[in-house]
This record gives sequence, C-alpha cells and structure tokens, in this order.
Amino acid sequence: MDTISPSDRGIRRLQTRQIGALPLVEPILAALAVRQTVNDLAPSEADVDLGQSVILLVLNRLLAPRPLDGIQDWLAGTVLPEVLGVRVAQAYDNRFGRALDHLHPQLGELWRRIVSRAIQVYDLDLTALHWDPTSIYFEGAYVASRLAAYGYSRDQRPDTKQINLEVDVTHEGAVPLLYQRARRRQSQRRCARPARSPRRVADSSWEQVTRSAMARPPKTCAPTSPRLTNMARGLLDRPYAPR
Repeated sequence: MDTISPSDRGIRRLQTRQIGALPLVEPILAALAVRQTVNDLAPSEADVDLGQSVILLVLNRLLAPRPLDGIQDWLAGTVLPEVLGVRVAQAYDNRFGRALDHLHPQLGELWRRIVSRAIQVYDLDLTALHWDPTSIYFEGAYVASRLAAYGYSRDQRPDTKQINLEVDVTHEGAVPLLYQRARRRQSQRRCARPARSPRRVADSSWEQVTRSAMARPPKTCAPTSPRLTNMARGLLDRPYAPR
C-alpha cells in the first residue's frame, strides 16, 4: 500500500500537542459550571473573562502545575488554545495575578456555590464526613506573611513555609466539602461525624451546612496519615457507624 508523506500532502510542519487528562477533567469543570459561576460573581469585560482565567489556572494545577509565569509556555504545548478559544499570548502572568486578586473577595461564596452544585450533580453522600488536615507549601521567603510558617511538613519539604488546612471530606471518594485554615500545631486526627442527608444539605443555607459539617469532632478520633487518599482507603476497613 502506498503511503503519503507530509510533503506530498502539502504539510509543512508537524507539531505535537499534549492532551493529558483533559478529557476527564474538563467535563467535571463543565458539570460544576465553574466558569459561569465565577463570571456571575465577578463579571468582567476583558477579552478573557475571569471564569476562563480560572479554568486555565485549575487545569494547569491539575494537569501540570506551573508558577504563574510558566503557564503560558505550558499552554503553548497543549490543545487548550483550540479547545478553549484562548490565544497563548493572552495567558500572561499579570492577567492571572489580577484574576486571583479580583476573585479573592468572592472565594467563600464561590466555594459555597460549587460545592452545592457538586452535591446535587454527583449525588454526594453526606451521611458521614471525615476530618483531615492537609497542607500547602510555598516556594520563597514570605518574610511578611502572617500565615505561612515553618513546621512539620507532610510534603517532606521542611525547608519551605506552609499553611495547614482542616478539610471535611465525604466518606466515599474523599471529596472535599469544607475547609478552613488550621491553627498552628493543630493535632493530626481523623474523625467521622454524622451530617444530614444529601438532599437536605444541598437545599439548606450555607450557614446550616457549616454548622452541621463542622461540628466539634468526637473524642474517639485516632491519629492517621494526613494524606486524603490514604485516609479514604483506610476508612473502607472501618466504616463509620452512627451512635
């Protein structure tokens, strides 16, 4: 059988583009209506709206984490410019920095809306929520930061400053629902506590959801691995039984 070379077909250059896990991640962001929710809370008349910038930041964080000034180079090697309709030249670091500053006052409401939608779209079971600490470490000195500090590093990076978070996750899949910044030297425990049914939680106010999910942990909490994936796997052997 005859083969057709690129030159025979008039192709001047072949270029490889990365797809990665985009076919798995993008439908989740679409189902959660992330872009529309961001734009409803923080409208923008920029050529790339705030919701689109958030989508790019989320995809980069999930697929190939880069600092803000490295996202543009990453984007150029992917199929995202064609998929999202964003030019590589539009994905510069100052744009993302301004986007994060603009979005910061809306973070609480944004999280509430996305989590409420996730509960309904994926029918998340809230019969039991599990509490687990996690951490985020930062590159750089952060001399003026009142939040980032040195301490026990779950990421094996004791040379970097970090912020500890308390996260409430579902029993199945360890889906994060609520989080808050932990106090320094917070003890590391894993807890299971009763919550409401998925339907009632999704329909109630966020204050009620918070009171239900962030109740004081029971005294029977046991030390555990800080990794959410290990936590979820271990819970399968010790299912939670309401008292």
